[in-house]
Amino acid sequence: MDEEKLLLRALRDVNVPKFLKDDIPLFENIINDLFPGVERPKYEYGELPPMLAKVCTDADLNLQAVPPFLEKVL
Repeated sequence: MDEEKLLLRALRDVNVPKFLKDDIPLFENIINDLFPGVERPKYEYGELPPMLAKVCTDADLNLQAVPPFLEKVL
């Protein structure tokens, strides 16, 4: 993986889970300013996302498998 994409992924992976949903667009704008022209790396999670959604709905955890929640878990 390209070094810039690796750094970009590390910054997102470490920081995004700490932010409230209203702060994420601000962070994304800062990242876009710091890394102009660098594409956001695509992640391949395989069967993990469908299994997360299944656990949310099957288990008695009162969790909703909405996309923002699943993204934060990943």
